[in-house]
Amino acid sequence: MSLVDDDRDPYAVEGVPRGVVKRWVTVTLGKGSPPRKWKAADSEKLARKSGIDLAAYPVDGVTAAILARHPVLNDLSGLPATVLQYQESEVIVAAMLRRKTEPTEFPFCPSTTASSSRMSGAGRRRWR
Repeated sequence: MSLVDDDRDPYAVEGVPRGVVKRWVTVTLGKGSPPRKWKAADSEKLARKSGIDLAAYPVDGVTAAILARHPVLNDLSGLPATVLQYQESEVIVAAMLRRKTEPTEFPFCPSTTASSSRMSGAGRRRWR
């Protein structure tokens, strides 16, 4: 299972704002299937955070655009949340390892832009 094989932002879907794509992906992975309609809470949260009105982006059109970009999301049946969480952790580890050898920014993970000198002591810190 993999998303499209390119270096573009995985949330970059033509005609759909990044925040809307992120909301759709979160809902879809959380319930195991694409949303049939936007929930009021989703609309309110996105309007508050990004000023985006979800009503301007019908869920059917968003679903079609995202599935055209990431066809692997067409069928999530048989994938429990734990499998998806494991796969997500693999992507993040791969991104961090890539960051060590190829200094670049990953738009989906702002923490990967932290300098290695700032991160070097993180594992040795003691929390009380």
